[in-house]
Amino acid sequence: MIAALLLGILLLIGVGYAKYRQYRIRQVMVKNQMLINQYNHEIINLNSQYDNARQIIRQYESVIHDYQNHIKQLEITGGNNEKRMEELNRQLERYMLIHQEMEDLCKDTENQKETLRLKMKDIIENGSPKLSHGQVLYDDIMKNKKIVNWKETDYQCFAYYYEALYFTKYESMVSKYRNLTTYDIFYLILRDMGKNNKEIAQIIGIGENSIRSIKYRVNKKLKKKTSSNNIHIPDGHS
Repeated sequence: MIAALLLGILLLIGVGYAKYRQYRIRQVMVKNQMLINQYNHEIINLNSQYDNARQIIRQYESVIHDYQNHIKQLEITGGNNEKRMEELNRQLERYMLIHQEMEDLCKDTENQKETLRLKMKDIIENGSPKLSHGQVLYDDIMKNKKIVNWKETDYQCFAYYYEALYFTKYESMVSKYRNLTTYDIFYLILRDMGKNNKEIAQIIGIGENSIRSIKYRVNKKLKKKTSSNNIHIPDGHS
């Protein structure tokens, strides 16, 4: 009886430790996902900042070119144009200064983005094998590669990585449904990535009619509060 009691205690300790270990692994995963989401969000904002700066640069390049041509024309024609040329040169210097500031901003933005990418890479490669594998699978999906050899763990790793990139959006999307399978979540992510029916059919390796069946099955899992508002997955383009 003492031996049985000790064995039972050891089993309880073992089960408790296993659950605690799973809990800690999940906590680390969530922390890494949140960090990746934060860095990815910052990169998206920096991309917008970079695009705006490049647009300003293009505008000022055109203005600078016009001013330079105008000054050359005044130099050719000569005459009493000194005051006008001084004014144009002052304006030209101001525009060139703004142009350079925007160029510097673009370089600084690129440096910040590279720093964030390196931080993400470190977390993905060293923080979690699931995230690292998920990134590889995500890159394959971006190239519309087929998933015929995927296993259950592949779907999970893909979802982990996508959740890390777009944590808030992912949670909002999944929370609208009940009893989603890993395969259902994979389909929803593909829709969220902007894939149409033809692309999804190509990736999964099935016909477009089967994709419509998947859409119907997933829509049936919409929660009542969302289905009452007629929230449905739109049909993809052919």
